[in-house]
Amino acid sequence: MATPASGAPDQAHREGQAYADEAGRWRPRKLKKDGTPRKSRRGWGPYRTVPNERSAAFNLTLDVQNLQQTVRNLTALRDILHTKTLVQRHSPEGSLSKLVHEYLHVFRKGVLPLEMADDRDQWAFMRRVMAEEVDLGYGVCGPGAIMEQMANYSTFLRFISLRGLVDTIVVAEDSVLISDKAWFRFQVTRRTIEMVFPHILGNEWLVAQLVGQEVEAQGRSTFHFNATGKCFRYDVEMDFVGAFMRVVKDPRIVKVLLGPALITHNAMLGVIDDPEEREDEEDEEKAPAPHRDRSEKGNCGQQNVRHTPGPRTGVSSSDEFCHRIVDEYFAAFASGYHKDASSQVLQRNFLQHRFASKKQVDVANESNRVKERWCALSKCFDLVQFQQESEARTALFDDSSNLCQVESAARYTLCITFRTIESVFPHLVSSTTLLDALVGAVIEVPSQILFSIEKRSGHISSINEKMEFAAAMAEIVPERHELSFVLSNALLVDDGVGYDSSSVASALAPPALYQHKQHFHQTQVCENYRDDSGPISRTMNIADILG
Repeated sequence: MATPASGAPDQAHREGQAYADEAGRWRPRKLKKDGTPRKSRRGWGPYRTVPNERSAAFNLTLDVQNLQQTVRNLTALRDILHTKTLVQRHSPEGSLSKLVHEYLHVFRKGVLPLEMADDRDQWAFMRRVMAEEVDLGYGVCGPGAIMEQMANYSTFLRFISLRGLVDTIVVAEDSVLISDKAWFRFQVTRRTIEMVFPHILGNEWLVAQLVGQEVEAQGRSTFHFNATGKCFRYDVEMDFVGAFMRVVKDPRIVKVLLGPALITHNAMLGVIDDPEEREDEEDEEKAPAPHRDRSEKGNCGQQNVRHTPGPRTGVSSSDEFCHRIVDEYFAAFASGYHKDASSQVLQRNFLQHRFASKKQVDVANESNRVKERWCALSKCFDLVQFQQESEARTALFDDSSNLCQVESAARYTLCITFRTIESVFPHLVSSTTLLDALVGAVIEVPSQILFSIEKRSGHISSINEKMEFAAAMAEIVPERHELSFVLSNALLVDDGVGYDSSSVASALAPPALYQHKQHFHQTQVCENYRDDSGPISRTMNIADILG
């Protein structure tokens, strides 16, 4: 069979006969029913044919549906995660952060009086937030201590507002730390001076400058939450230095104001109740370090220790710490026992905090003994002044021992009254001559005091004192035999007077002493109404008229 010419395929194509394709293969031409050749249909793009095109469109539709389902799944997951952050306690929007914000809101005006809000609601909220033994440092614990401080802030100051914002969240294995930056606004009142700054009551110019001033102090409170969502430790910082610097402008005055102020650790105001005894010896070891740090830094007046004008030369930091405790003792009892409101606060604070815990029986007895001694001395004598004669010196200091003994010389300025004769010199009631010489006389009694102080805790274990009454009485009773008679039966002991309030209170004053009181009163009347240009006026009694 002959090979067709080159134009044969086109001719065969036209006539519907078999033809050879481009690859040289002979293919029969498909014809329509009318005998005309069928045209081949081509698909779009690379698919060439309609089935391929439809298959690709179907696959693309499935892909779009899969993508839409993926988007819906991711949207649902996003909503779930957003909801989960609301219940995660350590997240910024979590329950613990909301609890801190609620705490700041509940106490934004301090502890409200009963007529404005039910105080039990604030108590209930405090117990909800705080653990039963929430730690405030230095053995102070419990939600009651926090509520007491809130009450002090509301009564000692005119509480204006407290606002804050959570800015720090730290997550540990079993706890969450949440810290907020706060702003506390208050007004200084006369009660603020009496209860927080009693040491400046004598400086009326400073009192007048402070009373009525509105102060805003920046602070920070840190809540330590446990796994159950309770706060087991609560720390507070308050920048009183910066706040009062904006009021008085002078750093020296701020130092005078805040140095001995009744602002202790954790920005607590006033006198803090005696803390529970530390169970661990490690806690007792750690106790003195904050004392030294705060006293050396002088920050915010948060250590209730009277600062000395300058550091003593040639002494260690522990020795200096013990010397400051001695200075604090002299400052607390400078005007006697419970002479005024400011001294009462200082003395109560000293007796509660410088003689350790009440659980230590020996130390508690020493605290009561010191208190009773000062009470008896102030009742028997009119105590004018108690002052330190010379700088305290260390009598015993051993680095290997926990005990430091500090010795100091003191001087008591006492005025003898009829009460002194009744309680201390009852054997002199019949001696008119000695009564005339003693009643109204002022004596200066020298004394040597030995303080035994624990270096680690700063607690006083004992105070031993020897008062030299004989030298003081010799100034007003120069005759030796009279001085011997005065001191022979006097109710005096080494550290003061052997005063028994019950026996003295129950005993009636002897007639001789009563008559001498009357005579002393008449003499005072004569002196008060003496006229230089005329005769002396005299008050007569019934004995003068009859006799």
